[in-house]
Amino acid sequence: MNGDSDSSRKHEAVLKIKTDGLNRRFVLAADELVTIGRAAACGIQVQDKSVSREHCVAVFTKGKICINDLRSTHGVTFQGERVDRCELWPGDSCNLGSALATFEPAATHKPAKVVSAPKPAQRPATPLPATPLHEAVQASSDAAASDEFAAAKTMKAKPALDQAADAIAGYRILEKIGEGGFANVYRAEQVQLRREVALKILKRDDDDDDEHKQRIEEFMSEARVAAGLSDPRLVQIYDVGESGGEHFLSMELVEGGSLARKLRRDGAMPWQEVIRLLRDVGNALNVAHSAGLVHRDVKPGNILMTSSGQAKLTDLGLAVNESHAGTIAFMAPEQLRREPLDGRTDLYGLGCTAYAALSGSAPFAGDRQEMARAHLKQKPAPMLDRNVQVPWHLHQLIIDSMMAKNPNDRPQDASAMIARLDRMILPTNAEPVGLDEDELDYPSVAPIRSSRSRATGSQNQSSKAFWARLAGDAIVFSICAATTIGLLLALRVVWPGADIYKMIGK
Repeated sequence: MNGDSDSSRKHEAVLKIKTDGLNRRFVLAADELVTIGRAAACGIQVQDKSVSREHCVAVFTKGKICINDLRSTHGVTFQGERVDRCELWPGDSCNLGSALATFEPAATHKPAKVVSAPKPAQRPATPLPATPLHEAVQASSDAAASDEFAAAKTMKAKPALDQAADAIAGYRILEKIGEGGFANVYRAEQVQLRREVALKILKRDDDDDDEHKQRIEEFMSEARVAAGLSDPRLVQIYDVGESGGEHFLSMELVEGGSLARKLRRDGAMPWQEVIRLLRDVGNALNVAHSAGLVHRDVKPGNILMTSSGQAKLTDLGLAVNESHAGTIAFMAPEQLRREPLDGRTDLYGLGCTAYAALSGSAPFAGDRQEMARAHLKQKPAPMLDRNVQVPWHLHQLIIDSMMAKNPNDRPQDASAMIARLDRMILPTNAEPVGLDEDELDYPSVAPIRSSRSRATGSQNQSSKAFWARLAGDAIVFSICAATTIGLLLALRVVWPGADIYKMIGK
């Protein structure tokens, strides 16, 4: 029994949050994100006025609890300073507004009771939405009322899953893993094939029947087209249809989670990984655009990462209504102006995604109106201003080209963007020509050729230099000899009686 207890401690941590003298304890499972805030959708709900509706996210990994602020009003304070991110080791504390959060050592307190909390449903309004996951909520004996509240919420959430499970024939719902503006996402088992899939169920809209019917028609049409696409960088669609009045889409289940989750857990990515990300998603967009599909909502939450680091684009065909599609933090100017969209719109979203991957946050901050104005008029801050070093040409591609306000100033398609990436990363011996002064502050993107290639080139250059020097010496000798002979002949003409041989010592 003791061995089992010690093993479980390695895979979970106890986070104690104190508000108004009341302590509540929550169990964090290893490597699973949980949102902390006042909203009912948060995995850890803290009823304190100083805590924002979605205040921060926390994850227990490698023996510590990492807490990332979600641009909350009163912020996260660690060791007396407001920070965007902090790491708590056992016994460490930080403030979430005025609430005190402490990583409680396992030996200090033995949790009396474990109550499963409802699975949090993230709203898509945050710049980098995380994939909602199961979280266990643990209340101590001095917070019995909180236990009853969490249990009541769990009982309330249960029938919703049962209803969805009954509605979709042939699938057994296992858990809810996400929610977007148009659909809920579940982990489900396809009963006949005995495989786990991601099941998206389109949300109902009782307020406007005509608009909802149109959305269903467009959803079904584009989903069928997307199902016909086959590419390893696109999340594969298995089935689309209607059952029990619910319209659904089953697709490949990618266990690695979204890019948004990775960024919140691990922070910004190295530029070498971002180049691979751009190529993977660029190739996926190229396939979709060739089939006449525009994604319209390219963002970290719609990019799934495999265990090998490959990026897969998902939600193709779900952003079906041009007047509503998109997430404000990654939305192209033409989307905000309600203009016609094409593949270059997706390249803008991919540029914003790459910027977020490199810097750890979306290009523009603020409320919806502030971000919209920034997308229309402002240029993102240079990476160096965020203490991020990336190659100059990659920086130019993302900020000046992919995120250009005018679609005509962007790469005209995904293939053109990939071609520019390939020109950057191919080895070259060319000397830099016409570098901007600022470019010297950026690392080089092109790899150096192998030592064997450099040795061969050096030998060839040495051989050419030898023969060039030999030819030069021969020319100089010939000129000197001809000049000497000319002078002697001229002397013989001017002074016929002179003994030339005697003059030269013979």
